[in-house]
Amino acid sequence: MTSPARSAAFYAFWSVTQKRASLPQALNKTRQDLSDKRDRSLAADIVTGTLRWQGMLDHVIQECAHRPNSKLDPRILDLLRISAYQIFRQDRVPIAAIVNDAVNLTREIGRAHAAGFVNAVLRSMTRVRHEPPLPAQPDPEELAAHENTSFEDWPQPLQDATLDYLSTTESHPRWLVERWIIRYGYSSTLAWAHFNNTPAPLTLRTNRIKTDRDTLIKELEQHAVHVTQARHAPDGLIVLEGNPLHTPLAQSGKFFFQSEASQLISCLANVQSGQQVLDTCAAPGGKTTALAADMNNSGFLVATDVRKSRIALLAKTIRHSGATNIRIAQADFVAGSPFSHSFDCVVVDAPCTGLGTIRTDPDIRWRCQPNDFSKMAEIQLSILEQASQAVKSGGRLLYSTCSSEPEENEEVIVSFLKLHPKFSILDAKSLRDSLSVTLTSAINSSGHLRTYPFLHGLDAFFATVLVSD
Repeated sequence: MTSPARSAAFYAFWSVTQKRASLPQALNKTRQDLSDKRDRSLAADIVTGTLRWQGMLDHVIQECAHRPNSKLDPRILDLLRISAYQIFRQDRVPIAAIVNDAVNLTREIGRAHAAGFVNAVLRSMTRVRHEPPLPAQPDPEELAAHENTSFEDWPQPLQDATLDYLSTTESHPRWLVERWIIRYGYSSTLAWAHFNNTPAPLTLRTNRIKTDRDTLIKELEQHAVHVTQARHAPDGLIVLEGNPLHTPLAQSGKFFFQSEASQLISCLANVQSGQQVLDTCAAPGGKTTALAADMNNSGFLVATDVRKSRIALLAKTIRHSGATNIRIAQADFVAGSPFSHSFDCVVVDAPCTGLGTIRTDPDIRWRCQPNDFSKMAEIQLSILEQASQAVKSGGRLLYSTCSSEPEENEEVIVSFLKLHPKFSILDAKSLRDSLSVTLTSAINSSGHLRTYPFLHGLDAFFATVLVSD
């Protein structure tokens, strides 16, 4: 009999690779299908880990199968991927169980003719388990010799060896790591890849509408959940031990799960009690409820999104938070703005490729393609232009993304300012009181907030504040 966890993991992984579901959607279905929490945990680890290490796994599969992966049945390839992950990245899993379940699954999915092939490939993998056939890290002496040289000027063999290592052994798209090396250098890119390949800690944001951080820490401790304060986000807590979801506090609305970098965006908005604020791309509601708390649950906060499903998710988060100063509206800011010159602050947390959040969503690295940037930038600029119409004279317009790439960030701002000269950049250093003093290095010479994994230990986020004349 096939392990329920491995069976569920295969179907979840297949739904993601076939773009039938996002990773969160696939994992949510897995949780519903498995009654044992240990099975749920194992299945989630297999799916997430396989996506994280897919570049490395694909290389090993091709080496052990002695044929291009493109020649394999897609279902068999995905089955080999999740099995290879267990062989190479899960030390405590019995090899025999992995191989037997993979062979059984081969028959279960109607590919019985490939059972022998799957068994042979996985047996080959077990023989190289401790020394997989992967590109080695480039020679340190060669790297040191070219440390101060632009990557494009490196000898071609060194360029190729470096990209082979980062794209295969460190499991990132070749085109993406090449962009990062050109901009930031090899050491920073390697540190970024290591960051992305390390599972993200569970991060909470204290909901100040209902409690404060010190009180929440004590309450969590009473339920054997041990946390430490986030380094940069004033309301952030990093879970060290225990699971807040398994406590009575989970339904209290006293905290939300939100990455530390994401929490910094609402800090940059610097909203005040009694103001009128608009959050244009609000779902799922993390930043919206943080803004409400910064406003001391006073004033008037309008939260909008496009789709009804997103609106429903937003409404649920707001109810959970206890915020009473928020009003929800369905609006498409690509098509036009339903508001005009009314708000002290307008927040545009724009839809983007999400490349800054690869650590949490490893499938993004394989989904995104270089030609996505121009498409996203067009949408982002359109939303920003329409949202700017809602800013009153002297008001602020906050633009942010969870993308690492300049086409979605600085270049959008440059394009916007050319079209709307009445706006200007507010140097984020002037908002230092609302940001952690340890984060001043994230404010660049243009006044933008930029977080980097290799500098700040945070996801790669971008934000800038524009002021209307």
